Amino acid sequence: MKRLILFLLLAGWVAGETLGPAEPFSVATVKARAALLAAAPYEERRSRVPAALQSLDYDDFRRISYRRERAWWVGTGLPFQLQFAHPGFLLKRSIQVSEVSAGQVTPILSIPLSIALSQRTFGQA
Repeated sequence: MKRLILFLLLAGWVAGETLGPAEPFSVATVKARAALLAAAPYEERRSRVPAALQSLDYDDFRRISYRRERAWWVGTGLPFQLQFAHPGFLLKRSIQVSEVSAGQVTPILSIPLSIALSQRTFGQA
């Protein structure tokens, strides 16, 4: 049962739209955003990682693996690709990652089907 619950949490974490709306991107937009952030007091973001994932132990977290064939930019001919670490265990906070292309910045909202679970049952060593 624990494995089913974690699978549903993980599936929900990576489900949904892949990319958010694109916005213009330039050195000027980065400078303007930095100036706004520097002028405001620091605000810590709330974690969006579900409590069940935050409470994973080492063995359960180790059973979540990355599907290399689903890496961002895989098969594009670039000399690199982007692989995301799944939240859980020690990785209790998420970050926003965006892709910049042709003068536009686009938030990467989710990485569909990029993780796999070990065949072992969660909660058992």
